[in-house]
Order: sequence, then C-alpha cells, then structure tokens
Amino acid sequence: MNSVYKIVIPFLFFIQYLGLGAIAQIVLILFIAIELLRGTKFYLSDADKFLFFGVSAIFIFKTLHVSLAVNIHLFRFYWGFSLFYLFFIIIKYKFNFLFFFWITAIISIAEGILLNTIMPMGIMKNIPNGHIEMLMEESNLGYIKRAYGLASSPTSSATIMVMLLTCIYTFQREEFKNYFIIITAGALVAFGSGTGFFLFFIFLFVKYELYKGFKFILGVLAIIASVFFVLNQDINEGGILQRLSANYFDTLIELKSTQITEAWSKINESVYNTIFGGSYETIYDTRVMSDFGWIDFFECYGFIGIPIFVSFLLLKKRFFIFPIMIMIVGYFHYPAIGS
Repeated sequence: MNSVYKIVIPFLFFIQYLGLGAIAQIVLILFIAIELLRGTKFYLSDADKFLFFGVSAIFIFKTLHVSLAVNIHLFRFYWGFSLFYLFFIIIKYKFNFLFFFWITAIISIAEGILLNTIMPMGIMKNIPNGHIEMLMEESNLGYIKRAYGLASSPTSSATIMVMLLTCIYTFQREEFKNYFIIITAGALVAFGSGTGFFLFFIFLFVKYELYKGFKFILGVLAIIASVFFVLNQDINEGGILQRLSANYFDTLIELKSTQITEAWSKINESVYNTIFGGSYETIYDTRVMSDFGWIDFFECYGFIGIPIFVSFLLLKKRFFIFPIMIMIVGYFHYPAIGS
C-alpha cells in the first residue's frame, strides 16, 4: 500500500484543481480503516491523544445543537488536518517538503500565466463559483487575474507556499537553495496576496537574521522601505501589488473589527454557543473560507476550539517552530490550514 500512498497523497494535495476537495478526508478515512484492519502498529504521544480526544469530544457535543451535515462540514474544514496527521502517524509518512514546494510553485505560476493569457476562468475548478463574476468585472477594469492555487484562495495558497519554503529551510536545510526565494516570489506575484508578501518578508527577516548586529540596521531600513512602499500604493490603481496598499489595510482593519463584533454576537446567544461555538441550521450558514481565520475558528468552535488547537501545539513542542509561526500569523487573514 505504501507505493499507492506515495501517488495518492500528492494527488490529494492538489485535488481542489478538479473541484473535488471534499473527498480528500473520505479517502483518508478509508485508508486509516484499511491500516487499522491490517493491524498496523503505531504510537500516539500524549499530545496526539489530547488532540484526538479533544476533537472527538467537540464533534460529539456539536451534534447536540447542529445537524450531522453541518457538524461534518465544520469538522472537515477546521479539524480535517487531524485526519491527515493521524494517517501520517500510522504509515510513518515522510513529507518531502522540497517535492511539494516545486510542484506547488510550478502549478501556481503556470495558473497565473494561463489565467492572464489563454485560459478562461470558468474552467478552473479551484476558483469558487461565487468569485468568477467578481473576477470578470475586475478583468474588465484591467486588473490582473490572480491565481487561486491549491487552496481555492490566493491568500491561503500564498500562505501555504511560504510555509513550504519555511519547512525546507527548517527541516531540510541541506537541500535549501537561495534561488528557492526567487521561485517563491514568482508564485506570490501570481497570487497577488498582501498576506503572502508579508509572511515572505518575515521569512527573509529571520533567514538573513536582520535582527542581529549590523544586519539590524538593514532590517530597520527594509521595514521603513516597506512601510513607505505601502503608504504610496493605492488599491484602486490595480496591479499585482494592489493589496500592499495603505487604504487596503485600512479597509481590512475596519472589516475585521466588524467581524469580531459579529462573531461575538453569534456565540453570545447561549452558554453552549460561548463554549462550543455557533449553532448553524445549514452548511451555507457556517463561517468557513472567510478572511479572518482566527475569528472564524472562534465563532465556529467558541472558547474551546482554539485552546485545544494551541494546547496541542504547545504539548507537541511545536508552537514556536518557524513554519508553525508562519501559519499562526497567516491565520489572522484567510484560514490556510482549513483550506
């Protein structure tokens, strides 16, 4: 089966390009069942047990106030990664970050080029249907079309791209090459994501240690130059870097302030909602794929969801690992790990 897994896992990584992302966890459950029936031996740390027990308990409690369809929908988005994590533990899967970095970068850059040349947006299954009309309007205004990537969201895909670069640098340092930085920049241009560029800058700041000695001056100058650049950009002028503009950030701050108020109002309806998150009648009411990952998580799983997630990272001694920190910061915009 291992040879099958080596083919299927990369395929699942990019399955959203076929518009079939929803089946990924179904395939994983099938594989997990096969391995358990085969009697495969595996080890769970205390942190792992905490995660799986906590997620199971949340799932059970959510069934008391939402339908099974809604519960599964929320679980798939916010906790679906735990199925991959469990599967990787069972089969002792070694994730080759370099391999996934290359195929992610190549496909993302190719998507950006094709969308702006010969590829009709309507045939791209990774672009949500609700976004096609908006993108067409932007295209008519002369805006460059952004790649949506493997996460069906430019920002989430850009976050994953930077995370892969960071993972190579952290876990496969002997294979890291400086030109990977240029490759990543090319993919980020295709995504046109302000968050992606911000996370990319964090990577460069840490990689080149711009907080030490004489380099600190260079770091400060880089920050000043970045702020100056942002202040002189205008999102209304369009272009690849339109989301690196002061008025766009002002809009984001205002939007996120409103979202915090809305989320608190949703979970403040009852004690249950405060602890376990909002009650939703249909999957269309749920808060997923929004542009504020942490507040989305908070609304859907209340005061218990995020603490379980963060506690797992702390127990696993992974919270302050560089790639995880990139993800945590990125989660303040679109929820990449849920995508």
